[in-house]
Amino acid sequence: VPVIIGPVLSQDAIVSASMVIGKNITMLTPTATEEGIAQLGDNIYQMNVSIGTLARKIASYAMNNLNMKEFAILAPSTEYGITMANSFKDELAKKNIEVVAEEYFEEGANDFGAQFGSLRNKLLHKYFERQAIEKGTVYKGTVSRNDSIKYKDTSLTVNGLFIPAESDDVVMLVPQVAFNRIKTQILGSNGWQSKKVLQDGSTYVQGALISATIEPDQNSKEWIDFKASFKRRFRYDADRICALGFDAANLIINAVRMTGSGNSSQITNTLQKIKGYQGLSGVVSFDQANNGGANAEAAIMKITPNGFVRVQ
Repeated sequence: VPVIIGPVLSQDAIVSASMVIGKNITMLTPTATEEGIAQLGDNIYQMNVSIGTLARKIASYAMNNLNMKEFAILAPSTEYGITMANSFKDELAKKNIEVVAEEYFEEGANDFGAQFGSLRNKLLHKYFERQAIEKGTVYKGTVSRNDSIKYKDTSLTVNGLFIPAESDDVVMLVPQVAFNRIKTQILGSNGWQSKKVLQDGSTYVQGALISATIEPDQNSKEWIDFKASFKRRFRYDADRICALGFDAANLIINAVRMTGSGNSSQITNTLQKIKGYQGLSGVVSFDQANNGGANAEAAIMKITPNGFVRVQ
């Protein structure tokens, strides 16, 4: 078997990928999002954008497009949240930028007082450091409880606050940023992309920037025709998952046609050169240098009164 299209689930894809490492088999998983699957071998590819890619994308945009140099992270203490936070920090490290504060919370919690208290103390420490620099001195102290109380009404700043949370937590967390007098550009990721964030987040989420997968153009002729054909054949409506499978099959078919054979090595070499492929599910680019065989294409969206608007 020269090519495997699949598996669908990340955990299954990890097992399958480990079985084809170093073998003359090309594996292309259409839907798995787990970070690092494609890095297991040169013959392994991920169509769907991994969560690590999404975190690196928003970090890169904040540094390179918004010239941000100081960040904080407020993430859930789940595998998803930790992977997001670590990938975000990895991208910052390329420019020797570190986070000034990093806090984790239990997903689904109702009380974030401890996290915001700790976050404010760390930002207050930076505030004291900046004041000392302005005076030509060096701040070597620690933030005391009395300092926290004395400066509780002082607005503290950080260029970017990365909150890679799901929508239920987002609508609980974001109002607390303003309540705790933290001035920042809020950054998020794919967990934000829901109607709940727009409806329940109110004005607090306005202006937030998030990284997200590129969704199919629902109004394009190609998508409309695909949905109609899919419905006729399978008797249910197509979604982005169906489109990812369709695009994966097309990429393999095109690679076979281009190479004139079903040789796995030649198919792998052809996939390595895929850049800006416009599929039904979105754009596909395999960036071997930075992402292994993972799709490097993700969008940057801004939350506006009109909803999510793509800015990159």
